[in-house]
Amino acid sequence: MEIREQILSLEKPLRDKGVKSIFLFGSAVRNENTSASDIDVFIDTNPEVPFSLLDLVEVKYFLEDNLRCEVDVVTREGLHPHIKESIINESEQVF
Repeated sequence: MEIREQILSLEKPLRDKGVKSIFLFGSAVRNENTSASDIDVFIDTNPEVPFSLLDLVEVKYFLEDNLRCEVDVVTREGLHPHIKESIINESEQVF
């Protein structure tokens, strides 16, 4: 099962954790990932559900446990301003 499908299969528990949408970027989108690659994602959160740094860490560990690889998770707001536009442009929305 490819990464997008694996993440999509986790939609319900991720939404329960406050994730409104999740986007892949980096090597997974460019089809350059290897078995040693990490997965890069950014998320949008549901503004009606409180979401803290601890929640972000919980999402990271949840994804790592289920995808069985290292996952870098950042919120859209947490993307570095100098590269934010290019990351958003190359990203692919999973849900």
